[in-house]
Amino acid sequence: MRGTANNQDPNVENGTCDVKIYSSDNLVDWKQLSTVISRKSNIEDGRLYYSNRLNKLLFLFEQEDYDKKPSSLKVIESGDMGKTWTNERFILELIADSEPAGMFEIGCSTHVFFSSDINNPGQSYEGGNAFYVYSKNGLSSWSSPNTIELGDNILLIDVIMASDKIYFAAFKNYLTNRQMMLFNGILKY
Repeated sequence: MRGTANNQDPNVENGTCDVKIYSSDNLVDWKQLSTVISRKSNIEDGRLYYSNRLNKLLFLFEQEDYDKKPSSLKVIESGDMGKTWTNERFILELIADSEPAGMFEIGCSTHVFFSSDINNPGQSYEGGNAFYVYSKNGLSSWSSPNTIELGDNILLIDVIMASDKIYFAAFKNYLTNRQMMLFNGILKY
């Protein structure tokens, strides 16, 4: 990040956020492979995935102009193992403050799990709920958000697939008492 990070003030210019990929043959010596994205926005909660179905690297991220304001969930792809990045797409446009927590291929669909204040605009972490969206057509279009019943005031931080279940790690009341919770096998796929 060059300049102001997590800018909350619309009267202050955003810093430039660079997301870079590095490569190493020995885990000691590293060289920059590419820049995934570079822009004057807050780029947060980035996650790198490999899609077996699409045979591509995918980078999932949140982009917001101002911290704790409406943000977009986006994905960008690389068909050459991270050397170049193309086809940046919206998963979810600027409707609420949304925080990505995971992306998985389930059957013939790609699912993205996230928390968001869609139901409580402007409440960000304290007013969030858990959701997922899915794409059945190679990331071209996405479903509307589907609620995951984990309760209110949720900040989803990780999603794990094991056996035939999906597990969710989340904070409840993140800004006040930060109660860490693990939800065991809530969704079956």
